Amino acid sequence: ISGAIAVANVLGLIATIWLGRRAFGPLAGVVAGALYAVSPWAVFYARRIWQPDLMPPLAVLLFIALDLAVVDRRVWWAAATFPIVAVATLVHPSFATLAPLLLAPAMVLLRARRWLPLLVGGGVACLTTIPYVIYQVQTRWVDVANLRYYSSLHTWIDLDSVRYAWGLATGLGVRNDTAIPRLDRAVPEVLLDVAAGLETALLVAAIAVGLL
Repeated sequence: ISGAIAVANVLGLIATIWLGRRAFGPLAGVVAGALYAVSPWAVFYARRIWQPDLMPPLAVLLFIALDLAVVDRRVWWAAATFPIVAVATLVHPSFATLAPLLLAPAMVLLRARRWLPLLVGGGVACLTTIPYVIYQVQTRWVDVANLRYYSSLHTWIDLDSVRYAWGLATGLGVRNDTAIPRLDRAVPEVLLDVAAGLETALLVAAIAVGLL
């Protein structure tokens, strides 16, 4: 499972480079891919076994579909944006914050009067949510209650967040996390230290590029 999640995120990284290159040129594509590769939360999600791990590649897939739909006026890519958002939101509700972007492909289909792709895209999106709705009815909408509870919690920032972000980006100090498979029994310790050092160097380089 961890390997499949890692592969999905690597594909998302490659897609980010392609999208940046397509829109702004080779340099922008490489810089976008590099910043994505060393983003603390992207690295964090790329190795945990948890449903938000799939959010980055799904988001990249959505933006590729939006680009092909709005810029190139490809109607079936416009239709594909609806099930992508539906499936990704079912994976984790945080993806719903990107749902307003569906207005763009919807306008493309409406202005072109392409009713079949619009109906197919909307229909597939609705069909994917039926099992979830049935489950919520059976459990008396327990996920909605959980979402309301977590949304009511307060947030805060302290110095420990700096250490946490550093650990996310480099892998240092998070090897005992129960959601991250331990690698020290399968991989020599020296290789893990080299990987952590490389991620640290890439993070420092990315921060320098961003500041410049």
